[in-house]
Amino acid sequence: MNPIPLNQARWDETWEEDRVVLTSLRRDGDAAHIARPVDVSFRGDLKDLQRVAQASANWGFKVQELIEEDEDGKPWLFLVRSQKTDDDTMREFATTYLQIEDAFAVRCDGWGCLATNERGPIDHNNPSDYREDCGGIPVSGAVAREVQQAKATLDLIRDNGADLSLARNVVYFFYGDDPDELAEELRSRGFQVHRKGDDQYWHVDERHRSIAENGRDTEWLVKTDCLMADRSEIIGEHWRTSTLRDLYLLAEKHNVVMDGWHAQLD
Repeated sequence: MNPIPLNQARWDETWEEDRVVLTSLRRDGDAAHIARPVDVSFRGDLKDLQRVAQASANWGFKVQELIEEDEDGKPWLFLVRSQKTDDDTMREFATTYLQIEDAFAVRCDGWGCLATNERGPIDHNNPSDYREDCGGIPVSGAVAREVQQAKATLDLIRDNGADLSLARNVVYFFYGDDPDELAEELRSRGFQVHRKGDDQYWHVDERHRSIAENGRDTEWLVKTDCLMADRSEIIGEHWRTSTLRDLYLLAEKHNVVMDGWHAQLD
């Protein structure tokens, strides 16, 4: 199959959606360099799905299941292949399923895999065992990883000449199905809370665009149900092992994802 050029806007939207899934996997302890089964499903006419199934080996897939009629009377194709979940591999994966959509007139209905570490799928019998003592409180899993990774971020900010003894505005990003209770608790802790449509939402984002990571800008935020909380902080080791730790734990308590933070530079 000759590759069909992809529309850039379509690719950008697809990759941002996939990034959300990858972020969740990594917070669950996924080791991206470990190969594991990754499945992808397609919807469409049965004849078109059969054509995809016949050609699937060209992209390293095996047919997991071809359902001629589901409970709604519609066909459904599931493919699977073994692969890593690092960004480069997943970009190729996304490109492949988009090109399959175009070449066979089908629709990708999503993909998935289990968070995996060196011992296999992560579950109660094989937990993510990374732990860190954060201000006297032991934390593990996603919270421990995020708090640990903040060390490198603080070092980078310091290496760029910032004086970490000075207070600066810090924005924290959350997303989930129902963050209302989280918003109230954040306000009770002295945070300004912003949502799409709030007057301050654009102001806060514009203030931090210059230090946003690749793809994290106003346009990305507008496409997501993101809740933003900000306040003035002195970021450093105490902040990392107390405030940052508590915010990740707070997100877990409310069953939402805290998707990072941005600090205003000097």
